[in-house]
Amino acid sequence: MNRKSSSIFVVAVTLLTMLTLAAVGAPRRADAIEIDPGKWQFTTTSQAPMVPTPRVETDTECIEDGTRSAKDFMQDNQDCTLSDVVDTDTLLSYKVTCPNGPMVMKGVSNFKSTGSTMSGTMRMGMSMNGQEMTMDVKWEGKRLGPCDG
Repeated sequence: MNRKSSSIFVVAVTLLTMLTLAAVGAPRRADAIEIDPGKWQFTTTSQAPMVPTPRVETDTECIEDGTRSAKDFMQDNQDCTLSDVVDTDTLLSYKVTCPNGPMVMKGVSNFKSTGSTMSGTMRMGMSMNGQEMTMDVKWEGKRLGPCDG
């Protein structure tokens, strides 16, 4: 992978991580996927065709409010727009478009929840200076118990 492609991948993974973490502290909504409040472990796996090894990150978060809505993603990402949003108690799907300087990212995301587990996928397409790249992101989450202290 050349330096330019590597930079695009790092920017894309960073933006996707921000989008994911923006939803972790979101306010409760009636039109949102429901999860049990408490201490959660989330594993995010990002993979792009030009990167031979997937990038895996695991984080632990205390979730005090047990819902996640696609609208919550807009909280910290004012330049992103959501469309085709479908959210129920157990399923959440949407399309997202995020301009980021010379790069434009578009994606489709799907999540499901059982209350104590959560999983999801996102396929992102990026375009920067005429260079196209795709990335697949997979999320797995599980409730570990009550929040610490």
